[in-house]
Amino acid sequence: MLRTTLLLAASCLAAMASPASASTIFTQDFSAGLGSKESVSSNVTGSWGVHSGYLGHSATYSPNERSLYVADLGLQNYSDVSFSFDLTEYTERSYDYVTWFTGHYDAAGTLVFNTFGQIVQGYGLGTGSYAFSLAALERDQLFGFRFTSDHAIQYAGVQIDNLRINGTATGAPVDGPVVPAVPEPATWAMMILGFAMVGAMARRRSGFADRVTA
Repeated sequence: MLRTTLLLAASCLAAMASPASASTIFTQDFSAGLGSKESVSSNVTGSWGVHSGYLGHSATYSPNERSLYVADLGLQNYSDVSFSFDLTEYTERSYDYVTWFTGHYDAAGTLVFNTFGQIVQGYGLGTGSYAFSLAALERDQLFGFRFTSDHAIQYAGVQIDNLRINGTATGAPVDGPVVPAVPEPATWAMMILGFAMVGAMARRRSGFADRVTA
C-alpha cells in the first residue's frame, strides 16, 4: 500500500514538473462582432470598424485618421505569446499604414503602447497572412491594431481577419472567476505522500507495541 501511494505521489509531482504547453488564448474572425474585451475607436467619423466578418475599412479611409482596435486579454499572464492574422491592405506607401501593438493602461487610464510591429505597407503590398512571436510582455495585457493616415491621398484601406493568439499560461486570468481555496495538484501530491509516511510510521509503532506487550 505504501509503495503504491508513493508511486502515485511521485506520478503527480512528475506531472506538475512537466513544462506547460502553449494553447489558444483568443480567436476572432469578426463574424459576430466584438466581444466584451474588445473595442474599436477612431478620431474621425469614417468607415473604420467591424464589417461583414472583418475588421477595418468598409470604404475609403479618412485624412489624418488615427484608428484603433484593442483587445484586453491579460497577456501579462502568458509567456511565449504568438499571433497570426490575415490582412488585405490598399494604402499609400510610407504615409498610411497599419501596425500591431501590445500595451497597457497607466494609472490615469491612458493607453500606453509598448511593442510595435509595422507591416509592409503600400497599395496591395501588405496583403497576405502574418505570424509573429512576441518578446517578454512585462505588464502589457493588451493587443491591438492601429491605423494611421496622412492628409493627402486616400485609398481603400485595410481589412483584418482570422486573428489568433496563442501562449503558455503563467498566472491566473485578470478577471477570471473566483477560485475556491482548493489545494493544487502539487499540494495534493505532497499531502498524499505525507499521509502515507504518517500511516507507515503509525503501523510500525503499532507493530512495535504489539511485540513489547506480547
